[in-house]
Amino acid sequence: MVVIIFLVLIVATILYIKDKFQTKYRDLSIIMALILLFMAGINFAEYQNGRNTSVQAAEATTFLKSISEEYHVKKDQVAINARGLSDGIIVKINKKFYKVNLSSDQTNYVLVRTHLINQKVKIHR
Repeated sequence: MVVIIFLVLIVATILYIKDKFQTKYRDLSIIMALILLFMAGINFAEYQNGRNTSVQAAEATTFLKSISEEYHVKKDQVAINARGLSDGIIVKINKKFYKVNLSSDQTNYVLVRTHLINQKVKIHR
């Protein structure tokens, strides 16, 4: 789609330069340039979202590894209720649940034992 818009932009610009009295080509060039900028902005936003998601997943993975080492359990016995690391998430270690209190700079945490109202928890891997 971007390639087609770019080609139309080039053709319209060439036609405008060739015949400067035809303002329709100038208008078409401006419209195509604006659409191209808009699509570039959308693609950049999607790139940023993907990058943020991967960073959050890496933080959560490091956090789960840290907990499994500290509590001497296998990694598959530790689960969290979020895809990223944030204050207030719930961690399941074996069959016990803990609420995570993170520091403001997310370099340390405190686990507080908590109890769930609904004990039927589905774990998605």
